[in-house]
Amino acid sequence: MKKSILFICGVIMSMQLHATDDTLSSEGSHFLGGTALGAGATAVVNQFDEYKQNRKIIGFGISAVYGVVDQTIQYIEDGNAGGQLLDLGAHLLGSALGAWVADEYILSPIVQESETEGKYLGLAMNYSF
Repeated sequence: MKKSILFICGVIMSMQLHATDDTLSSEGSHFLGGTALGAGATAVVNQFDEYKQNRKIIGFGISAVYGVVDQTIQYIEDGNAGGQLLDLGAHLLGSALGAWVADEYILSPIVQESETEGKYLGLAMNYSF
């Protein structure tokens, strides 16, 4: 349930962080929206056992498709193809980072299959100072 809420918050944040110019803060908002959506989508995909092994790429793909659709709509409404491509690029970079961080550091490790090493399990360790 918490992961679904994270995904919904990512979608809402991505919608709210919609800027109209090509400044650093505008691109930063698209980057952060993509990061939140990529991490949230990865967390939701983690709930389905048959897709756990590919959760990172699926989470990125969901966020990327959202970014493409959103920027296509913005292009149809406002024009400015260069600005929309810049926004999409920032969103895609954020999506990749969010999906990777969620997969590697936030979600629990999973047993994976490797052609060269067989089955293996990632291990995360914490130590408090």
